[in-house]
Amino acid sequence: MAKKRVIVDTNALLLFAQGTDLFSAIAEYMQEPYSLIIIDSVEAELHRLAQGGGADARAAKLALVLVEQMRLAKTQPLKKIRGSGEYADDAIVAIAEDDKESLVVTLDKGLQRRLLAQGVRVLTIRQKRIQEV
Repeated sequence: MAKKRVIVDTNALLLFAQGTDLFSAIAEYMQEPYSLIIIDSVEAELHRLAQGGGADARAAKLALVLVEQMRLAKTQPLKKIRGSGEYADDAIVAIAEDDKESLVVTLDKGLQRRLLAQGVRVLTIRQKRIQEV
């Protein structure tokens, strides 16, 4: 059986700063083999946020450290893939449309609507747990 791809959006990664262990929550939710995916434009968005100031910059810096740690993980490494376009949301939609078996983890309501309209499964985080939208 092919592994499902779990694509992680920027805003989900920022939850680490609020004490949500996103990667553990995904592992707990998934009942089948999966690959964790970050799209290059999502990582670029984290880098842009990290250059700023305030809470978002601190959250983005923490997320970037954890993304790098997950890339090196032996059990469930995070894989980075190239997306089409500069905007993370557009790249996520394009990749998920190409692979309808993908799941996307996001808190972005607009992105959730776009993905659901394309028949893509969407996961969100509530009370530090993954739930399907």
